[in-house]
Amino acid sequence: MKFLNALSAFFLSASFSFAANVTAIIDDDFEKGKDSPSFSSGLINEDAAALTDEPDAIVGGKSLRVSCGGDYLKNVVKFPVKNGAVYLYEFTYRIKKMPPDRTPMTVLIGDARGTPPKNCGVRLVKRIENLKLSEKEGFRVPDDGKKYFFRINVSRNSEVIVDNLKIHEIVPDKTNAYLFCENHHWHDLFVDKTFPGMYFTPTAFSFLDPYSPILDMPKEKFFPFIDKWGQYKYADWTNKIKSDSDLTAAHEREKEFYSKLRKIGNRDKYGALENSCGDFKPTGRFCLDKVDGKWILRAPNGNLFWAFGINSMGNATGSTITTNREHFFDDIKQVGALRYKGKVSNPIRGYPEDARPEWFSFQMRTLQWKYGLQNFNDFKSKMKEISDWRIKNWGITAYGAWTAPYIINENPAHPYIINTDAPKVVSALQKVILKPDDNLRKLFRVIPDVYDPRFEKIMKNGLEKIAAQIKHELCVGVFVDNEVPWEGKEGYTAEAILTCPPEQPAKIAFRDFMKERYGDVSAINKAWGANYSDWNAFLAERKFIPKTETGKKDLNDFDFRFHSHYYKMCRDNVKAISPDALYFGSRFAWRNKNAVAAAAEYCDVVSFNLYMYDISFFKMYDELKDKPLIIGEFSMSRSDYGHFWKGPQQAANGEDQTALFNYFLGGVLRHPNFVGACWFTYSDQPTTGRADGENASFGVVDICDTPHFDLIKTFRKMSDKMYKIRLGKKK
Repeated sequence: MKFLNALSAFFLSASFSFAANVTAIIDDDFEKGKDSPSFSSGLINEDAAALTDEPDAIVGGKSLRVSCGGDYLKNVVKFPVKNGAVYLYEFTYRIKKMPPDRTPMTVLIGDARGTPPKNCGVRLVKRIENLKLSEKEGFRVPDDGKKYFFRINVSRNSEVIVDNLKIHEIVPDKTNAYLFCENHHWHDLFVDKTFPGMYFTPTAFSFLDPYSPILDMPKEKFFPFIDKWGQYKYADWTNKIKSDSDLTAAHEREKEFYSKLRKIGNRDKYGALENSCGDFKPTGRFCLDKVDGKWILRAPNGNLFWAFGINSMGNATGSTITTNREHFFDDIKQVGALRYKGKVSNPIRGYPEDARPEWFSFQMRTLQWKYGLQNFNDFKSKMKEISDWRIKNWGITAYGAWTAPYIINENPAHPYIINTDAPKVVSALQKVILKPDDNLRKLFRVIPDVYDPRFEKIMKNGLEKIAAQIKHELCVGVFVDNEVPWEGKEGYTAEAILTCPPEQPAKIAFRDFMKERYGDVSAINKAWGANYSDWNAFLAERKFIPKTETGKKDLNDFDFRFHSHYYKMCRDNVKAISPDALYFGSRFAWRNKNAVAAAAEYCDVVSFNLYMYDISFFKMYDELKDKPLIIGEFSMSRSDYGHFWKGPQQAANGEDQTALFNYFLGGVLRHPNFVGACWFTYSDQPTTGRADGENASFGVVDICDTPHFDLIKTFRKMSDKMYKIRLGKKK
């Protein structure tokens, strides 16, 4: 009670107001000790927090130590919030101690019991001990008349050092209310009427400065908010383009940067470890080997190779939707021969099925200006030249998925991992998919019917288009598909197939599987508690799903067979083109044990897209214990230079990005199963979102083709010691 009484007094008399609608609730570096404003105002709960000096202090001479013993959790900060207001927070921290089963510190808006409102989730600090990091996020309180509190909690058996704690309150007013939207999931592209078609906007909590000038801008002054190079107008950052001459200067600066770099040593022409062949007999192709209990690749000459890749190299063509958003942009004119304006030809996730809006590519136009490109042949030639030049200087050993075809189709200069997305994408467009009764078993997203003869034809066509690249000695491996939306529960897909119409090829395959297992229909009736009159009735029935233990086992068995059929088909078609090519699977995002087990049986290397900070949290299924693995996508992106979204794995700034990258990839290199990992992706996404709204700062180059030099330095340092780490010669 004393704590809350002090808070009431604080809000009445001691808050720091900078504008009519912005209040600094906490802005404290704790250097004044108990005289620091957070302590003197009673905002800090001293039952959970105490000052600490060097050497534990992480910024300056004093920091805040927050801890909790045997209690479930303790409030470090708790105060009532205003309906409809926005609360931004940031702090620096280092975890000294954490329990194995929970995050040591959380931040949330919640009711009196601590329950968050809908679409206003709990924020978690990153579960990494002894690494100095920062958090910058926030919340909008629902305007629903209910009482909520802002909380920073520390969990049981946890200890965290905190510094530079800032919490700001923004109360939207008639000038800036248009900037803020009700809480919603970012995939809901049209809830925000001011910024439709974007995952995140200029008021994204991790991006917004509480003293940003946009908070004083009426709507008519704010728009347009994107300049002619596709950049956000109302912020500044290092290397921001402000004139066309800056583009040329950026290229000269890049050349100068590379000219000062030393060559990464001990690399052969493949990027493999020089003179590491030993007694291994080279195969002339990339292949697998195990050295000292760790899986690793071998280059065509037999030297040890680890695939450190980047996705989408040379594909600096990201486009953004302009239809009904023309007022976002300063200039979307088509100038010159390069085509960077058009109309979408296929359905877009998040849009109505028949929507075909117009798009514009700022990146294409900027590249035209930067390099003086006259036509598309100029563009292809320059992108290959630039990409080959960059990958050599960045310490990257392989081009990853979606590398532009003009880079690797003719005279490839570096190893690459080739991919086709045709089976998943074309099957969806042509409706070669499972069609269950959504009222009984609704699928997460559409799943291809792998038993439909058209599916294998689609797959063959996709692979035949890249057959020459698959056969090339520089082909490290082949991905077929990306993130097939497998269900997360074993057996669920088989249940969904039972609700499909009788002509569904997968259901016919299920019938044949059960017919082989049971013979007479009376046997399956007994095992399942069913009432089929014959095997045709099995196909016709759409509402019955067995609940018996035998029935559940049969469902699980066919579920495994369904996934196995997919991976076997993929493997067989890759090997038909090139028997010695390595099949790398489908880059799991969503998965279940049956899908993983099937992939483990038929893939040479099983691939996962992993957005996490610590590889030790990766679930190693039993089927993967002695299986080579590769990461198809990973990244730690940031939003401190003009992009509104940091992506699924977020770094507050460049310093954090470096620390998180080193921690994650260092762990991957030490893991016995992983033979490579590919950064997602080459270029930042459009500020206002690609077609489906995704607008993260994933890139190694920005939307104006300027490299993030601090990230390149990080890549090079890791690449320089990569083989030593993999071979256990460096901690």
